[in-house]
Amino acid sequence: MNNQRLCITFVLTVFLGGCQIFFPSKSIPVSSGDLEEVCAEDWVLDTMLIDGKPQELVAGVEVTLGCEVQANSTKVDGMASINRYFGHMTIDSNDRLKWQGPGFATTMMAGPEELMSQEHSYLQLLQQSCGIAIEGKTIAFSCDENNKLIFRDRFK
Repeated sequence: MNNQRLCITFVLTVFLGGCQIFFPSKSIPVSSGDLEEVCAEDWVLDTMLIDGKPQELVAGVEVTLGCEVQANSTKVDGMASINRYFGHMTIDSNDRLKWQGPGFATTMMAGPEELMSQEHSYLQLLQQSCGIAIEGKTIAFSCDENNKLIFRDRFK
């Protein structure tokens, strides 16, 4: 009886563990044609991964991202923790995100160290992102799986 239970447990573990290999979570790259849909929502940061480790976000502070498709680029703006930021991006024919200019323009307010640190990490990761992907009901800005910003719809 114990051997049968152990065997069933082993088979279920292998089968269910293998499902992750055959049915991985879907990540759909955002192309320039998809930006209108992405920009129709207001986004709030849900997860910030740095070197594969989720960073604890400061409670009570929304880090936001919005965008507006314009003639030659897409304007990106939001709240980085303390300061507002904005910049411009394009997505090329290979679905690669390109940021225009040397960085984001921001307001220049100071605040508590934990918020300044969170803001610095956020803006740095956003600037280093080379793609946008739709992952279920979220969007992710990243260049690799270990360094990623994941946003959820602010109002859903």
